[in-house]
Amino acid sequence: MGLKEKLLLKINPKIIIEKSAYFDKDWYKEKYQIEEDPAAHYLNEGWQKEYNPSERFSSKDYLINNPDISGINPLVHYEVFGRFEGRRPFIPRSGNVSDYDLEDVELNYEKYCRTINEKKIISFDVFDTLVNRPFYKADDLFKYLEIKYEADDFYKVRKEAEKKARKELKKEVNLDEIYQFIDEKYKFLYDKEIEYEIKHCHINPLIRPIYEEAKESGKRVIAVSDMYLDETVIGKILDKSLYQMDKIYVSCNLNKTKGSGELFRYVIEKEGVNPDEIVHFGDNYISDYSEAVSNGLSAYQTPKIVDHVLSKKDNKFVLSFMNMHKSLSSSAYIAQFAEHQNEESFFTKLGYNLGGPLASGYLYFICERAKEKNIDKLLFVSRDGYILKYLYEKYFYEKYLIPCAYAYLSRAAIFAGTKENGLCNDKTKFLSIAKLFNIDSENLEDWSKERSYYLRKHLEMISENSKNIATVDMFSGNYTSQKGAEYYLKNRIGTGFYAGNFAECEINHDSFCKRLLGMRDNLPVKMSEFLISSFESPVVGVDLDGKPVYENETSELKIKRYEEIKKGIVEYFDDYSMYFDIGKEYLLTVEEWLDLCDCYLRECPDKDLESLTEIIDSENPVSRNDDKNIRQLIELYREKGY
Repeated sequence: MGLKEKLLLKINPKIIIEKSAYFDKDWYKEKYQIEEDPAAHYLNEGWQKEYNPSERFSSKDYLINNPDISGINPLVHYEVFGRFEGRRPFIPRSGNVSDYDLEDVELNYEKYCRTINEKKIISFDVFDTLVNRPFYKADDLFKYLEIKYEADDFYKVRKEAEKKARKELKKEVNLDEIYQFIDEKYKFLYDKEIEYEIKHCHINPLIRPIYEEAKESGKRVIAVSDMYLDETVIGKILDKSLYQMDKIYVSCNLNKTKGSGELFRYVIEKEGVNPDEIVHFGDNYISDYSEAVSNGLSAYQTPKIVDHVLSKKDNKFVLSFMNMHKSLSSSAYIAQFAEHQNEESFFTKLGYNLGGPLASGYLYFICERAKEKNIDKLLFVSRDGYILKYLYEKYFYEKYLIPCAYAYLSRAAIFAGTKENGLCNDKTKFLSIAKLFNIDSENLEDWSKERSYYLRKHLEMISENSKNIATVDMFSGNYTSQKGAEYYLKNRIGTGFYAGNFAECEINHDSFCKRLLGMRDNLPVKMSEFLISSFESPVVGVDLDGKPVYENETSELKIKRYEEIKKGIVEYFDDYSMYFDIGKEYLLTVEEWLDLCDCYLRECPDKDLESLTEIIDSENPVSRNDDKNIRQLIELYREKGY
């Protein structure tokens, strides 16, 4: 038994609950239909059923956010230890993902504007109100610094230092005081933490209109923040985000907090107005709403942008993904997703939400491995390599300086030359390709050798004098593109890059996915083939000049569809680049992406399924002709689980 558990045995926890400002016995009895003593019920069984002692305290959130107190009544812990250790109470639906009921969390701008016009002073919380960080959770910045600067355990050390500083100093602490409790080897991150707070914090698009209304109305606008960053740093953050504040009040400078109500009382005194002449906006129910109202201010609890977006039914798939993954990369993805809610076409959104995360992570993997292996040429395979090549040249080439080319190494183009290269064991596939060229049986061998000659000439031309070449494909089971390249370019092919593979192969290759793919991955892989592709029709060969021969003409609708997807993927890269250097720590792994796509396929709304029926399951002439369309596949996927 730990020290805290022993101490709790020496006090009367029922009295602690009864005296707590966060216990409302009448509300508790009515909410949970309790006939017995409500304090005794909450102490003995209520908290274990995740009952809340009042509308101001969430038992579940307190335990989730303080995993070290497992098995202890959350309200008793908070009153005896938590408040003195700097821990915060959490309200029901505080933003923890498991508590969403998927009802829209909306903002009433019309009501806000009316209130602004009635008040003299408009007050704003800072973090998650005026500005956002590019992470789902605020303390993920510590993970970011740990990884970026290879500072092992910094995330844990930084959180423990803040907790210890509050406990030892028994006051609202600042960053200087927190770093007094951090080992010397981490001290260099003090400046980095400030630097990255200033760099990463940016305008919250949900709240910006409220601020602009206040400024345009000629009101006095102030910031009131419970924060360990001091007034100078917060001033720089707000200045960078183009917020012009008349005054900034920060808890660590004044040793007064909103959560206790003291900071609001101080603001009222210093501003020299009646409390009802101030309206405060902020995301925290207790410190920004409840305590503000308790001290006579008008107040609105404005939702965090992630709460606002993930409360919408159409975004349920991201909520499910969030419950599955707690990595830094998933945190960055969720924050970016939440802020990019533009009115765009379905396919542009699909490109942003699914195509961008897959392409960015995979390209970083390719570039880093190519650098390690001294690759001197990247051959992006048609059609899977089309958008990848475009993104590589736009976002990666300047850093890695590895030349690249687009290679018409389609299965059909390779199989057409099988009379020479011997790479097609299925006579039916070979004949189906020959049929597209109207070749009769008497001329098959000469035609096939001619196709092989043209393909060799094309590959030799685009590879130029490169000696260590890598092919770039997406998901594979047969490694056909790499086998073709190895046949025609011999020992000049150093490796092949793949997002993932369905089968092992003896040829030298590098896979982004750390496991072999299985049946459950089939449909996400099919979605990837649609997203990471080209507007081109299937390539069935090349001509004497190395130009592609297509199976059929490309429709205008298909071109439009792929341009929309490409637009979404590019927007994802542009948004990501605003906050981060391209790095594996902040990009989804392919395993995470497969889960993200799985969540989407299982939970996308019916209107998305209607749009997805445009997608033909397979356009490749070497595939079966009886494949189901994507909607049928999704419905089967949901029913059977794969």
